[in-house]
Amino acid sequence: MSKQIFIAGGSGLLGQFLERHFDKNGYKVTILSRSGGSHDVKYPDTPEELAELISGASAVINLAGASVVGKRWNKAYKKVLYDSRIKTTKYLVEAINIAEVKPQIFISASAVGYYGDAGDKELTEDLDNADGFIAELCRDWEAEAKKANVPTFIPRIGIVLTKDGGALKEMLTPFKFFIGGPIGSGKQWFPWVHILDVFRIFKFAIEENLEGTYNIASPYPVRMSEFAKTLGKVMNRPSLFKVPGFVLKIILGESAQEVMRSQKVIPKNLTDKKLTFQYPHLKDALSNILKG
Repeated sequence: MSKQIFIAGGSGLLGQFLERHFDKNGYKVTILSRSGGSHDVKYPDTPEELAELISGASAVINLAGASVVGKRWNKAYKKVLYDSRIKTTKYLVEAINIAEVKPQIFISASAVGYYGDAGDKELTEDLDNADGFIAELCRDWEAEAKKANVPTFIPRIGIVLTKDGGALKEMLTPFKFFIGGPIGSGKQWFPWVHILDVFRIFKFAIEENLEGTYNIASPYPVRMSEFAKTLGKVMNRPSLFKVPGFVLKIILGESAQEVMRSQKVIPKNLTDKKLTFQYPHLKDALSNILKG
């Protein structure tokens, strides 16, 4: 079995984590990037050149896409969000389909944003996408990935927890100064997952040639109020100060919905495969991340 993995969009937080951990597990990892850094390979100019590069690989992993959170979604930036995902996925799929020796699997990321703001409804992989910009973007992103003529694994990824960046890092600062608390009403469901479990699931998908769509989130989602309370306990800090939703909307505009929507995401397809999470419970996950 080939031990070569190509990661598109691998310069981000998750991509760098995957690169390190696949490397530790005996894989040779190549990061495909726009600029081609010292350890990366610049995207070839044509799908034919990329096809030659990825021929016979264990996996091609697609994480490409501009950041959803932290930017105002004006018309121009929505186009950036859309094109950075759809165009890159089309390019990768074309290369995979014309490769002389097909990669063994294509892993193309999606997000739980597919489900929109769903209140208390349990969200499993068989549901249709919600309405709205992000949900429809995820739908189109997944549709392009499914055109690959190889086993295709589509992970709908929740809020990835790591101390090195992302949502958790942003939440740590107010807690350090004793002014932490839930975001928005606190009643919304928060679909979290430890970053190490993301790696473990990706590795399992490659080794088992797993096909289909899978929710990548802890089997024990919590409400935002419970998340903030547990974070406070792990940090020995109170969780008293809510960040009102209207404040986030003033700061972030439409993208504020990404941290305020309610999503009770259930990883049904993974649990049906008997795949266990190393960190299924929030307190254990946060303790490992912050104290490990």
